[in-house]
Amino acid sequence: MNVGQAIVGGIIGGIISLILMWLLFGVFGLPLVAGNVYIAVAIAGFFSSFFAIIFNCKSDSAKDCPSG
Repeated sequence: MNVGQAIVGGIIGGIISLILMWLLFGVFGLPLVAGNVYIAVAIAGFFSSFFAIIFNCKSDSAKDCPSG
């Protein structure tokens, strides 16, 4: 696994988190207090998926590490 795959996983995580935000605030009609919530959730979704893939490396299989 390389850093490129981690970035793609992060983008997928960001898109899924945006879809979930749209469902909560758009379809179900929950009140949205600040518009920056969408940006914050997309960034959080990206970095949670990105770092989950990066730190998923096990010490016994260095070939699966992004840096290895």
